[in-house]
Amino acid sequence: MQAELAHQALHTLTIVEIKSFISASLFKDFELALDQYIIYRNLIRLSQSEYQDIHLAIKDDIYDSFFQRKSVQTLVDINSIALVSVDVIKEEVIQWIN
Repeated sequence: MQAELAHQALHTLTIVEIKSFISASLFKDFELALDQYIIYRNLIRLSQSEYQDIHLAIKDDIYDSFFQRKSVQTLVDINSIALVSVDVIKEEVIQWIN
């Protein structure tokens, strides 16, 4: 599942890139998501558009397991990745993580 959503909050627009993490290698999925996130973020900064933030949305169970690994947390921190944990069954945001 991949989609782009925008929401307006406190006069800023945020792009949310949704990633599934469904391949046999979660780390490979993470690598692809990280690369795409960084490219999108840089293009947004270069375009000076009204969009000011970009978040990587992931299923809550992937956040609660894979994203709790020390190595993944370190890469998220180093690259300043903003995350959104989502319950896809209830179709609701669980947590915005900056």
